[in-house]
Amino acid sequence: FSTYATWWILAAIQEYVVRNASIVRIGTTPAQKSLFFNLRRLRARLADSARAIMSDEERERIARELGVSTVAVERMEAHLSHPDRSLNASISGEDGDELQDFLADDSPIGAITSEYYQAVYARNLGLELRIDKQIFKQRLAKMDAGEFDIVASGWGPDYDDALTFGDLFSSWNLNNRGRYASAEMDAFIRVAQSELDPARRMKAFADIQQLVHDDVVIVPMYERGWSFVVDPQLKGFQRRAVGPEVDYSYAWIEERGGE
Repeated sequence: FSTYATWWILAAIQEYVVRNASIVRIGTTPAQKSLFFNLRRLRARLADSARAIMSDEERERIARELGVSTVAVERMEAHLSHPDRSLNASISGEDGDELQDFLADDSPIGAITSEYYQAVYARNLGLELRIDKQIFKQRLAKMDAGEFDIVASGWGPDYDDALTFGDLFSSWNLNNRGRYASAEMDAFIRVAQSELDPARRMKAFADIQQLVHDDVVIVPMYERGWSFVVDPQLKGFQRRAVGPEVDYSYAWIEERGGE
């Protein structure tokens, strides 16, 4: 019973996240959550309520009280000073177009990718994207919380089987951050998981790939690769298709003759 109860709870949580995916969430880290729930109360007690904006001294007092930085207090104050707004709010009142959030890493590649697609979607689809650049850890947190419309992310195989990619878009996979759900997809994946006949299993993978294409679950960008220059003295060096790209576990340096 406990196993089924766990799945029921997870399903209920996922359904709540999906239904509320358009709500702007501003509390992701522990510090942000602490500020979100306590800032108004502490401001009423420690700050001058007659002023619209707190002074630097008042922010420092609240920061010490909650154990956060003054910058975090200032940012949360700015957030709470504005009314709640849906991510689906119209850009203008005339055509009803909506501004979409494009979540990406703050790395050089993330910046190039997000800016490229921002221009492409605006030019070809008339879709306005707002780029949300985050450090890697924060991007993962926002992906888990569903705080995005489009996200630039990747996936590398963690075991030597096509299923490491094939089951990514099952409705129960927690790495399915876009909450894509399809009974047809789930059925194909179940076949790929359990079928012992190689031909039928490969047919299931082909069906999965076709459905990913037809439903535009993802927009493939590129397949990453690496090039190496290896000194002849380096022995036991391994390059792997699964797991870490470079494996030095059994590597050694061969001494040159006469040295």
